[in-house]
Amino acid sequence: ARHTTGTRRFDRPTVHPSIASMSMPSALAPAPASLAVRPRANTAGRPSIRGSQPSTSSVRRPPSRCSLTPLRAIATDAKEAEVDANDETPAEVLEVPEWHSRALVRDGRVFSETFPVRFDEVGPDKSATMRTVASMIQECACNHAQGIWGRAQSMPADMLKDNLVWVCTRLHLQIDSYPRWGDQVQVNTWFEAQGRLAARRDWSLYYEDCRPSAVKDAEPECEIKPVGRATSVWVAFNLAKRRMARIPQAVVDLFQNQQLCDEPVMGPDYAVVKLPETGPDAHVAAFQVRRRDMDMNGHVNNV
Repeated sequence: ARHTTGTRRFDRPTVHPSIASMSMPSALAPAPASLAVRPRANTAGRPSIRGSQPSTSSVRRPPSRCSLTPLRAIATDAKEAEVDANDETPAEVLEVPEWHSRALVRDGRVFSETFPVRFDEVGPDKSATMRTVASMIQECACNHAQGIWGRAQSMPADMLKDNLVWVCTRLHLQIDSYPRWGDQVQVNTWFEAQGRLAARRDWSLYYEDCRPSAVKDAEPECEIKPVGRATSVWVAFNLAKRRMARIPQAVVDLFQNQQLCDEPVMGPDYAVVKLPETGPDAHVAAFQVRRRDMDMNGHVNNV
């Protein structure tokens, strides 16, 4: 922020978006530098808060214990900071993790989104939980729908006018390894129509596992690892009649241009695995539904 007479100006960072080229099955490839933040040089006639300012108090303050060295954030793959010609004090470099956020790849048929594993999404061992992964695939699918059908739209207009909604009838989530706090997870999702009765949506998940090198001052050792994969079946549901319905032909025709065909994430020989029957010794736990468990559809959320 720089002070001007009667106003306050905020210099915002410049973000350079970039999209990594991917192929299916996709690997998490670090995107090119996408973030460069640095203070601007002083402008004539505009006092800067970075310089020495006259004291507003007559009280004598002790010397500050805090560092007054300017900080400059740069992308992690750039090792040198840009320096303004008017900057008198060299800046200390901060390494900021960067990732591509959202992209339509494979000719727009696959939606890819990268999620950081946040502090409240891991357990005592710092590993993500099943709920974290389930939340990621749900969010990725919803954002894919918005990218195709419009903001805040989870289905085509031809379904809305017929009072139809999507209902998930089956979800199979397979986990190979859980990412840890601070990792970045790339989630890819795509769908394929299965006639006028159902549609299949798949996900693949990867993360870049980086650990400190055993060699002193060496770069971290990184490896692309699969988090897992998921597949689901969706049917059209008539809200007024409270029963399943056929997917409108206009929607099926639309799917022909948007779907990724013949690439089931579980493989071509995948067979549906039924949940095992619960025996007499099964543990039953009651779940008290609270208001915070409800989503925008008035249901306990899938996650």
